Amino acid sequence: MDITSGVTSVRGVGRSSNDDAYRLYLDQPHVRRAGRGSIAALARGSGPPTHARLAAWAVIDAIGSFWNVPNEGFTPGAGLRHALEEANAVLVNAAAGDAAFADCTVALSLLYISVGLRSGLALAIGDCPIYVVHNQEFSRLTRELTDQSDMSPSRIGLGLAPRSFHRSLKFASGDVFAMVSAGYRQAVPSQDFASVMASPAHPADVAQDMVDLAVARQSNLDSTAMVIRMGPAEARRDRDG
Repeated sequence: MDITSGVTSVRGVGRSSNDDAYRLYLDQPHVRRAGRGSIAALARGSGPPTHARLAAWAVIDAIGSFWNVPNEGFTPGAGLRHALEEANAVLVNAAAGDAAFADCTVALSLLYISVGLRSGLALAIGDCPIYVVHNQEFSRLTRELTDQSDMSPSRIGLGLAPRSFHRSLKFASGDVFAMVSAGYRQAVPSQDFASVMASPAHPADVAQDMVDLAVARQSNLDSTAMVIRMGPAEARRDRDG
């Protein structure tokens, strides 16, 4: 089983910058500590213009510290916890050096995937939800959190706790996951994009079609959709061909 993915991100109408950030960290033979799995990450920065965008991308970069955790005693949950603490430290240090970052927070969602074990973890801090189509059934994987963090001070998710939202998953071939930004969720009701997620098109085209729904609404919010399908590797085809 392989991972096929695609992402589309657009700036909201009238906005000066897109404050969403994203990355798919793929498990490949040549990467450090290969075999740990893959991580899809999506973040939304809030705060002063420019600084919010920088904060979101800094968090996405820090998630790569998942692969810095020593092998001894390693578990995916421990690795994700370490990555979140590193991301939080980056933001706290940025605020210490530039007062504008003190007003920045980041909502974050992560999808950890172990292709070999056909299992993973889904989590969200703040409102960047993850949805799934499994056996033709559409549902939301993650929930919004309201409990307080033990990371002090915290800049991620307005102080929400990373220990409380791990959700274990078992994957099947054909499962489709969509990670969307807070702006997209506010612009497009889930019932409007559920059928788009279930499309057999390449995930890159599904992501584009999802974001097109926000564009059609002329949303003033940044909108991002990252789509991941489990199953045989897929080549993207010319949609006009």
